[in-house]
Amino acid sequence: MPTSRKYGPSDTLILVQAFAPYAEMVARHLPLWRRHGCRVVISSPRNSFCEISGVECVAHGEEGHAGPVSLDRWKEILRWLWGQPYEFFLMHESDSVCLSDRIPEYLYDNYDTFFSNELLDNANPPTQQAYCVAPWFFSRGVLRRVNVASEKAAYRPPFHGDRWVGQLLEEEGIPHRGFSPGVACGTLFPGSGDLPIVRSALRAGASMIHGVKSQIILDELIREFNV
Repeated sequence: MPTSRKYGPSDTLILVQAFAPYAEMVARHLPLWRRHGCRVVISSPRNSFCEISGVECVAHGEEGHAGPVSLDRWKEILRWLWGQPYEFFLMHESDSVCLSDRIPEYLYDNYDTFFSNELLDNANPPTQQAYCVAPWFFSRGVLRRVNVASEKAAYRPPFHGDRWVGQLLEEEGIPHRGFSPGVACGTLFPGSGDLPIVRSALRAGASMIHGVKSQIILDELIREFNV
């Protein structure tokens, strides 16, 4: 358990999950990830390696957006994070960003809690509620518990990482909550039905956003955030 001192960028590692076809998106979002002042690492599969000039790139697992192979990759990433000398971790997918200059301080004040853009979705499987959409923020203490849970939890269909993380949190009894405020959406594009929801969340102070796949959408969200 950390001391009462304030934690910040020097204590935080940002890891971005990516695939080779998303290199352009990763390069576009890299300045947003970097401006927090943290070490940034791009993680991609060995057979779909995403190499971006000027940033640290590492390989974990094999390609697969879903299926057991994707959960194997998650486990490898989580074990790798444990070997890094940081007290906090912010994980992104290539299409998720934090629009604020600084990582919100309340995240550091809740050491025992796993944060994400959390959905309550008990449709599949019927016994699970937490569905944790990127980004994800957690402490080293939470990472330890997640790693313990990952070694004993059975894989369950539909084998999606964001649903699997929710399974680990529930089975291990790890406190979890959505960002304050949070927003969860699918792929954002001009005319997307999710855009009004995201705009409303941004006006309420949301900064952790997922589903940003184009420069047009990124520019629109940044303008809305800065209003």
